Amino acid sequence: MTSLCTRTSRSLAALIALGVPLAPSFAQPCAPRWDIEFGNPGAEFRVRDFEVFDDGTGPALYAAGGFNEMQGKRAWGIAKWDGRDWSEVGGGLRQISRQGGAFSLFVWDDGRGPALYVGGNFTHAGNTIASNVARWDGRNWEALGAGVSSAVFSFCNFDDGRGDALYVGGTFQYAGGLNTPRVARWDGSHWEALGRGLWGGSNLGVCTMAVFDDGGRPMLYAGGEINRIEGPELQVVPPRYLARWDGHNWSPVPGANLTSRGTGSHIDQLLVHDDGNGPALFLAGQFALEGTGEYLLRWDGREWTTLGGGVASGQYFHGDGMCVHDDGSGPALWIGGGEVWINDLGRMSSIYRWDGRSFAAPSTYPRDWIYTLCSFNDGFGPALYLGGDFRIIAGEGGGWINHIVRWSPPHMALSHTPLRAGERAVFATSCSTPGERVNFIYSTRGLGSVFIPPLGISIDLDRPHLIGHSIADPSGEASLGRAIPPGASGRTLWLQAAEVGRKTEVVESVIE
Repeated sequence: MTSLCTRTSRSLAALIALGVPLAPSFAQPCAPRWDIEFGNPGAEFRVRDFEVFDDGTGPALYAAGGFNEMQGKRAWGIAKWDGRDWSEVGGGLRQISRQGGAFSLFVWDDGRGPALYVGGNFTHAGNTIASNVARWDGRNWEALGAGVSSAVFSFCNFDDGRGDALYVGGTFQYAGGLNTPRVARWDGSHWEALGRGLWGGSNLGVCTMAVFDDGGRPMLYAGGEINRIEGPELQVVPPRYLARWDGHNWSPVPGANLTSRGTGSHIDQLLVHDDGNGPALFLAGQFALEGTGEYLLRWDGREWTTLGGGVASGQYFHGDGMCVHDDGSGPALWIGGGEVWINDLGRMSSIYRWDGRSFAAPSTYPRDWIYTLCSFNDGFGPALYLGGDFRIIAGEGGGWINHIVRWSPPHMALSHTPLRAGERAVFATSCSTPGERVNFIYSTRGLGSVFIPPLGISIDLDRPHLIGHSIADPSGEASLGRAIPPGASGRTLWLQAAEVGRKTEVVESVIE
């Protein structure tokens, strides 16, 4: 930001120094809340996955699902959110059925640069024939050879000693014409089977994968509706919904005594996370650890544990999605799914966080299924994005939403006293981060966009000038006073304030 200071016009340098907030413009405290507007009109059908991908124009959030529209715009199965607008992606996906579309998103570099891989149940990506899996480089769609024979639910990259490769899981029997039950390896140009594959239900197959080092070496873990492994001598081994691949063979995970929670029991999500107790593999889904009623478990490579006071649920109400997000109270593991009883809180919720010691949850929550969670900063601060089948936020202050919503603190807001030539003006923000340096910026050339590396965000001004800065106080307010030059009457100013990772909307003002 110091380089911007050196470019400040001397005639306008004293013009405006935006600083610490005046009175907050929000009636409620600057604490996380549900952004109901983000879910209206939302997606017209379910959202199944999110992924952050930079196609060369900056990081953006991609959403996948069975929808045909997002926020009232045509988008077939996949859409892109750049922090301002939703847009379609290369013509979208041609779904096999209304229950099809995109189920999974993943970013991987096959040697040609990072690209977004999309899996689901579709026949075409844009105008490209692509059987259930495709690659998007930000400009064009590309098929992965002959693709796979049915739905793709999960991706993971893993190096088995021969180089990094993309692993694909789902319900398919064939990949590239090869017999690859439920899981296959793609090296960027060829498909390969993983032993004799994994066997299980035809509805879900391999739902999730993750690479975890249990103290020996990194291995690929696969979870889902898996009920047997066929080993080298064709022996049948019951993996109890979970199996691991060492680069040569599949094997069960020691102590994974997972029991059924009804028809179609399976693991929905695997995620590696250090919750303060050391790196571990977290599991969520429709199953239980033998001897407990818990469907949310932690495996550190030596022992299986449940979390805190635990969660209790009905037969079909389980965790579907997990991600790590910091809502201002520190990084934590967030879990979403169906409504569950959280013992630590003594109440129900479909979304809750684990900080390594106990559970917490928002006082209100989406009613009905949450399929996916993702932490993304669109320039206005980190937010937790939720997608699923839900249509309403339950509880006081709730409202109608359509399959997508975000949990975030209110945006920083910029305000100022009247701008009069020759007089002093005060510029202020509300809902800034306490203790953070808030930069006040102006431009006289209209709107544009410039990425500022020290802030990690794009400033929405084409020729920004730094006028000053202030430190936000404990209430999240920062303010700064500056004298307006006597000869500045009639000038139009575009004003913005920013801190690391966050910015305000642009304010346009004319000097009196």
